[in-house]
Amino acid sequence: KTYVVYGYAAVPSNKTLVVDAGARVHFHAESGLIVANNASIHVNGSSSTTEALENEVIFEGDRLEPDFSDVPGQWGTIWLTQGSTNNQIKNLTIKNATVGILVYGNDGTPTPTLDLENTQIYNCSNVGILARTGNIEGRNVVINNCGQASLACTNGGSYDFTHCTFANYWSSPNQSAVLLSNENDGNTPTTLSKANFNNCII
Repeated sequence: KTYVVYGYAAVPSNKTLVVDAGARVHFHAESGLIVANNASIHVNGSSSTTEALENEVIFEGDRLEPDFSDVPGQWGTIWLTQGSTNNQIKNLTIKNATVGILVYGNDGTPTPTLDLENTQIYNCSNVGILARTGNIEGRNVVINNCGQASLACTNGGSYDFTHCTFANYWSSPNQSAVLLSNENDGNTPTTLSKANFNNCII
């Protein structure tokens, strides 16, 4: 059975949310998921053999009518708060959010706060991945069709992407595929220690 979330569900401190292969999570309008300080999320999707994506994990809105299949901004975000740690996502598709994944800060260690593998993010009304001083490592990630930017790495941080595609075919002329910035909200420079894009398409 599918999971339906109303409002923001929270992963409390020192706990780990495990999402198993094949799970379907539907978020109501203005809903999402918050991962607290010292908490983690592990999405354990795996490869599928049919078009039904039977082993993929899918996060999307709760309007399942065909007219809503590609409508951006139907729900909020997956919010990894400052201090969340050891977040691991594999074989996940995120559709029709406001911000697909919001990475706010990092856990203060050299290990990536968010490790992404085989992840797809589509049709976000604002940003696919918005990182603020994040520490992210991604492999085989695809992000497309976002109102502002597909990938926005702001306030510095550390980023390492391999075999990824960042595209943006949003209908307005003001969007970006990738945005990198080492300025915080007060326009003070912060450290962008690494921004590697290995064999990626932008």
